[in-house]
Amino acid sequence: MAASITDAGGLGEFSTPMLTKMLQGKNLSLTPSSTMETFDLSGSTTPKDLQSFFEVLHMTFTNPRFDADAASSFKARVRAGLANKETNPESVFFDTLTYVMTGNHPRSKPMSVTTVDAIDPTKAFAFTKNSFANAGAYTFYFVGNFKKDELENHVKTYIASLPSTSEKPMWKDVGMRTKTGKVERTVLKGIEAKSTVLMMYSGPMKYTPEERYNIIALTEVMNTRLREQLREEKGGVYFVSVQPNFDKIPIEQYGISIYFSCSPDRVDELVGAIRKEVDHLQNNLVDGTYIQKIKEIQTKERETGRKTNQFWLSSIKNVQMNDEPLSVIGRRDDFIKALTPEQVRDAARKYLATENVALFVLKPEKQP
Repeated sequence: MAASITDAGGLGEFSTPMLTKMLQGKNLSLTPSSTMETFDLSGSTTPKDLQSFFEVLHMTFTNPRFDADAASSFKARVRAGLANKETNPESVFFDTLTYVMTGNHPRSKPMSVTTVDAIDPTKAFAFTKNSFANAGAYTFYFVGNFKKDELENHVKTYIASLPSTSEKPMWKDVGMRTKTGKVERTVLKGIEAKSTVLMMYSGPMKYTPEERYNIIALTEVMNTRLREQLREEKGGVYFVSVQPNFDKIPIEQYGISIYFSCSPDRVDELVGAIRKEVDHLQNNLVDGTYIQKIKEIQTKERETGRKTNQFWLSSIKNVQMNDEPLSVIGRRDDFIKALTPEQVRDAARKYLATENVALFVLKPEKQP
């Protein structure tokens, strides 16, 4: 919560309300955040407000402001949000899933009112301030509509002048790992006659552009086929989604999650249908029409994405964080063109034949 508590305090001598008033009429945002392994600043602005953006950026590093009242207000808002969260069946379901699948690791324990009460705002602020003390540990990415010379001048003025040291901080491996083996949990919460189901296949992988794409292609084929079977043919689900997940840090691993909601009395039937489809994908070649459809969708997404700042920002950032060359961004187009049914089958054999299979089911506590 450190970044959020610090952000609530404002900058320099200006509280957040004062800062908002001073920047009225300007289009800019800049928000700090932290994850297990990174500390980030993300924001946006317009060409005419670029200098103001850099001024705020410079102050964020050099003069963050601690405001005890703002920190207390922030904690109060979090407490209020948690009160609603703990009565929400879906929130309880996903909190349980995350905690169980990380082996009940302390870092993934669901946030509670007790946790919030234990937060020391002064320590949180000190953590953030220390994270900003060495600007040399950061990589800055700018994508958008700007004049190169103007941007370079702002970088020289507002970034080159930031305090830095030769120290290169490293993320710490805290030992959090995805739970292995067969995992099954049923969560009883709520009274609505509706179930949420999540199945997950996971395991180690080689974190290469090729393998990441193979998993993506597999999950997109699964998305299409399961939607046809579970929703259109069986009329059994309100929705179904298949999502891939990759990690390079702290270890190289993947996860494939199948997420759907249905009537509680159809959970077993539909889980069985998914397992049958997983077996089919491992032992058969999908029809070429699925491959063609996936290619068309991915190609269109790429064409649309290339027109956005976010596409380029995330692409450049990701390949560099992975220590990969920028040419990897363009290779995705080659992967799409070369996709085959055999590739999907081989990916299914490689990533769905794992012994690490989890099944989480949300059911109502009682029927209404």
